[in-house]
Amino acid sequence: DIQPVKNWFIFIDYTYKLMDLEYEALNVSPLIYGADGVSTSKGVRDELGVSPDGKFTRYYAHTRYQSINLYSNYLFTLGDKHNFTVMAGYQEENNDYSYMKNSITGLYSTSNPNVGMGTGDKTVVDTRNGWATRGFFGRVNYDYDGRYLVELNGRYDGSSRFAKGNQWGFFPGLSVGWVMSDEPFMQNIGFISNLKWRGCYGQTGNNSIGYYDALGLYAITTSYDQSAATVSSAMPNKALEWETSTQLDLGFDLGLFKNRIILGIDYFNKITDNLITSKVLPNTSGYGSILTNLGKVRFRGFDAEITTRNIVKKDFTWESKFTITYVKN
Repeated sequence: DIQPVKNWFIFIDYTYKLMDLEYEALNVSPLIYGADGVSTSKGVRDELGVSPDGKFTRYYAHTRYQSINLYSNYLFTLGDKHNFTVMAGYQEENNDYSYMKNSITGLYSTSNPNVGMGTGDKTVVDTRNGWATRGFFGRVNYDYDGRYLVELNGRYDGSSRFAKGNQWGFFPGLSVGWVMSDEPFMQNIGFISNLKWRGCYGQTGNNSIGYYDALGLYAITTSYDQSAATVSSAMPNKALEWETSTQLDLGFDLGLFKNRIILGIDYFNKITDNLITSKVLPNTSGYGSILTNLGKVRFRGFDAEITTRNIVKKDFTWESKFTITYVKN
């Protein structure tokens, strides 16, 4: 981290990972002696991939991942009681993966195997994929004399998993708090140690889909006149967009008798819109289903917890907790 001036902090975090993997395998049929102890036969095990003349496999895998996190905080006070913290940042992740596998059966020789030295079935698998995310975020915290608390935050995130025009989403949030027990009119109520009211409202995004689901998928086939061809295997949906969850939380914390009894109650109401789900298509479409934004889910309820500190000594503490939760989905 860097501190250019007083109360201004800059944090930088960079991660880079590179992994290369190479693998070779030679499967040969063992010689099994007959009952006479002289004659031999090859122990072929098709279910284990052991062919009569052997099988040689070689594959390579390459993974490259990097992430950048850069954010800055600045703290300042106006007057004696107006306290501010401002934060802004940038985040980026990207991952590239490639994989190639070659195998062949009917080897000419098992002493120096090679994927080009065989007369049997040859298999080639070539896979390449990648994904990236990028985001800008910010937050402003304000408190007046430690009693009135406000936080405003937001994220502007982009994902390569969606098509152009739907890659970016903005997700704001707001939270407030009031430490009522610090008010002057509460100072004469001795049995209340702490009383804080709080609430928050905000949105989050979900981009949990396949790397290329929005663009469609293609498969290799030999059904076109026994020749190699590509066919569409998953229907594209370039209108696919971020799934968004909007949540409201309201609650309070109450401490009594020097916090020997602590009560916390929370109400929550979460609505997830633009659900990313699979929709069944008619047979005439040529596809079984399509990934789309469809439907809405509401998740609400409350939590209540009471804690009692029954015995508090220097070398011994006994606490009891009772929790109750109600959820409706």
